[in-house]
Amino acid sequence: MANKITAPLTISDAECEARVEKVRDFVIENGLGALLVYSGPKIHMWYQTGHVGYLSNWSNFDLLTDTIVLVPEKGEAVLLCPGMEYTRKFISRISWMRDIRLVSSPDPKAISSTFDEKTVGSSSEFVGKSFGQEIKEILTERSLGSKNYGIAGLENMPVPVYQDLMKHLGVDRMSEVEDIVARLRYVKSDAEIEIMRDTVRLSDEVFELIPDVLKPGMMGYELSAELERYAKARGADSAYYTLASGPSNNVESGLMDIGPHFRKLEWGDQLNINTYLMKNGYFVQPVRSGTVGPPSEQMETLLGACREIQDEIIESMKPGVPIADVCKAARASADRLGYGDGEWGRFGHGQGLDYGEWPYFTDTNMTLLEPGVVAMIHPPITVPGTKPRYLYVGLGDVVLVTETGAERLNQSSREPFHVGL
Repeated sequence: MANKITAPLTISDAECEARVEKVRDFVIENGLGALLVYSGPKIHMWYQTGHVGYLSNWSNFDLLTDTIVLVPEKGEAVLLCPGMEYTRKFISRISWMRDIRLVSSPDPKAISSTFDEKTVGSSSEFVGKSFGQEIKEILTERSLGSKNYGIAGLENMPVPVYQDLMKHLGVDRMSEVEDIVARLRYVKSDAEIEIMRDTVRLSDEVFELIPDVLKPGMMGYELSAELERYAKARGADSAYYTLASGPSNNVESGLMDIGPHFRKLEWGDQLNINTYLMKNGYFVQPVRSGTVGPPSEQMETLLGACREIQDEIIESMKPGVPIADVCKAARASADRLGYGDGEWGRFGHGQGLDYGEWPYFTDTNMTLLEPGVVAMIHPPITVPGTKPRYLYVGLGDVVLVTETGAERLNQSSREPFHVGL
């Protein structure tokens, strides 16, 4: 095996192996022969990309294709990935897993030694082993071929990969089971929390940089580039900053641009700055707002409401409290402030190896909070008098549930910044 590369902060091999054993316990308890744990490419940050990384510790942007970890009832876990022989080498530089199998992919964009458009067809001319063929052979070798199997991450699996698995493993033997990997990821370990604290600290540093780099007359994409450069120069895997901007008392003119912000930032503007930051494999998404020039009365009002609602949410986030009750507290706060009749989405979501992961802070989620849950809390409000109702999310912080309550990990000021005064 090549010399392993370790980031300054990382998860130990022992912790990853213990995670696999918890999944194996689930396999045995449910009478399965194996659980197939799927993740998409890490670059697909809007989807689930973290399950494979959670078990294998391979969670960087080299993970650029569909990947499966096979956790059998007995025997060593197996990492299956499309690729060429060098792929195995760069996986081994990061992951603790020893049994790494290269397979072919039904995706012609994947880096793979072989590809056949008929991979899942009855007349396949496929020259290599697909996911389904390789997994079937592994299970047969271990006398598990006649037992049922489950899939974790099924909701994100591409149809051709699913078809290939069904063809070789059988639709009738697939058991619908809880996504145990999502459940395990719900509570972060001490090592994960340390990594996320470090990522949050970097996000705070970037926010503190804004008064030094934001100048009237610069383009929005120039500001984003300065913030991203700072983060990447300090070890970020990925840094992406999105903006909404507009005149200081006309918030509805400032729609959020996920792409480049093609607008000149002028004196008197208000800005909303949204973070997508990943370091050592872990995401955070804090949000801050401010103005170029003097304070905006509209922003002070809206941001003040977001801050009060967020305080109410954090105060209610205690171990044993259902997430739905946290959302009730948020709605009660919004009602008191006069924002209770708007269009509402979720109040937040889990963060970790994915930008958005379980749990989601919705009115119907009865999951009980536990110490070690890390969530992005970004309360939305809709602006009265706007048509259609403008969704305003001017504030977001990473919050950790502790033994006694909750801790806001971001330390940067939640007050609006004012540049150029």
